[in-house]
Amino acid sequence: MPAQPGTTIAGYRIVSLLGSGGMGDVYVVENPQLQRREAMKVISVAGASNPEFQERFANEARTAASLDHPSIITVHSYGVSTPDSAATTGLPWFTMSYLDGPDLSATRLTPAETIDAITQVASALDYAHGRDVVHRDVKPANIVVTRDGQGRLARAVVLDFGIAKLSDSPQLTAMNSVVGTMAYTAPEIISGQPATGRSDQYSLACSVFDVLSGHAPFRAETATALMMAHVQQPPPPLGQSRPDLAPLGPVIERAMAKNPAARYPDCATFAAELRRALAETVSGTVAGVHAAPGHAAPSQPTTPSPQSFHPAPNHPSGSAAVPHPQYLSNPQASNPSQPGLPFGPQFTQPRPESRRGLWIGLAAAVVAILAVAGTSPLWWPSSDAGPAAPTDNQQISAGFGTVCAIKDGELYCWGDNSTGQLGDGTTTSRSTPTKIAQLSNVTGVTVGGFVGDNSAYVTTTCAIADRELHCWGANGNGQIGNGSADTSPHTTPTKIANLTDVTSVANGFGATCAVSGGEVYCWGYGANGQIGNGSTDKQVLAPTKVPGLSEVRAVRMNGGTACAVTMNEELHCWGLEQHRPTRGRHHCTAIDTCESLRPAERDIGRTWIQYH
Repeated sequence: MPAQPGTTIAGYRIVSLLGSGGMGDVYVVENPQLQRREAMKVISVAGASNPEFQERFANEARTAASLDHPSIITVHSYGVSTPDSAATTGLPWFTMSYLDGPDLSATRLTPAETIDAITQVASALDYAHGRDVVHRDVKPANIVVTRDGQGRLARAVVLDFGIAKLSDSPQLTAMNSVVGTMAYTAPEIISGQPATGRSDQYSLACSVFDVLSGHAPFRAETATALMMAHVQQPPPPLGQSRPDLAPLGPVIERAMAKNPAARYPDCATFAAELRRALAETVSGTVAGVHAAPGHAAPSQPTTPSPQSFHPAPNHPSGSAAVPHPQYLSNPQASNPSQPGLPFGPQFTQPRPESRRGLWIGLAAAVVAILAVAGTSPLWWPSSDAGPAAPTDNQQISAGFGTVCAIKDGELYCWGDNSTGQLGDGTTTSRSTPTKIAQLSNVTGVTVGGFVGDNSAYVTTTCAIADRELHCWGANGNGQIGNGSADTSPHTTPTKIANLTDVTSVANGFGATCAVSGGEVYCWGYGANGQIGNGSTDKQVLAPTKVPGLSEVRAVRMNGGTACAVTMNEELHCWGLEQHRPTRGRHHCTAIDTCESLRPAERDIGRTWIQYH
């Protein structure tokens, strides 16, 4: 619940609530020492109280505070609030300058004003890039403009420096991860490469296109289609939307080149070329976009308005949630093993990000989540109505360097392919989506696995096609479900016998579970009880019915835990206690212990399963 006016947080008095976003609440506060008003962001996303996240928060806040540029929001102070009676730990917060102006998604600029604002933003970005800081989420909603007493454009200020990086933290729930917005995300990030200054330039070019034309350069009805457009389609000419500004089109197109090396050497050069091209037009005083009805220059910072031209996909944020490596600290936890791959008692960190393919899953997960989670910046309020209504099957799944996505009933996969998890008959990694030709009428997909001591990803993919289940990739623990276990990559889809009317599937940690005819079947690595039949066998080679469950609509897996939700919205979980819902997490109140490996009814709704 947001803090009430008149109360205090870390000694700052709350004046008013500016708004709430995916990462927390933004307030107008009074600084008691300097006697001035500032803006305060309190990060209240699930996982923000995690000590590791708070340490990372402090590092990123210091980074943001170290940037001293007139077009970068000034971070004044940061810390962790004192816990209240309902919490055991406090929440991270930071204060920043209070800006009196709207962001570029909610205001009207002439083309000339747009170029003036972009020139200031470009200077800020180049300044940060010179200090090895990449923004990664440049977009109109992250650029606030102010005007002087005569109504002239005064400043353009970039929000979110440093803080945007926080939300790829493994301590945060995937439903709240915000590190980039798909409508403006560079193709190399989607393809798994680390973000660079030229990635910010691409996003800035998308933003310019948006401000001048009234819509983002690529528009699509699904997250998958939008992601593919950035990777595969050439930028649309600006002249199609604004014939009067056609000379600016080639400049924007170069800044949006698929190859980062083909873009401008820096953002300032891009801005200078925009100004040169604008001089060739007669539109320097024509409004760039249509303002919202009744819009006027606000007297205080405004909330970014929802952008109808960025439609959310028809799956919930939870469906886009990404299986990720689980770094277990529980000494009783048993980890999967596979002949030829040495695995110790705990997982190790994945390979460094120089391994391009291994980061594709993270990058695609980020943009897929953001297509659902909204487009508001982390430290500015959001008017987003929230995630779309939940569905039972994942339309995008990513993990361990691999991404799979469904488009028009067909499945496309790309990224790391070391265990054949792309399903294209090879073990060659792909940087662009590859269609799985053997499957049609695909309605669900899951990518899961685990990490070994040698940092190798062991990944398996399963998909529902024509209500039948197909799996491929790693099979060292029998997780494909074909009756065998071996270390050879299974590079094409294998139909799982005896499972019909399949409606949901999940895998991870060397095990797979599926809903067939309303009942749950699990197989693969079961040392933590995740098979659900009371055993702790390390290899269960064929689908095994989980007793006591019927009328199941969906199943999810996270680490060594499996959970299923029934038609009457009862949640059943089994497996490793560490990854179950626990008191105070995900609004669950009934799960405290893990005495039994068999499912037990837990009437606590769908909250947890929707987001894992």
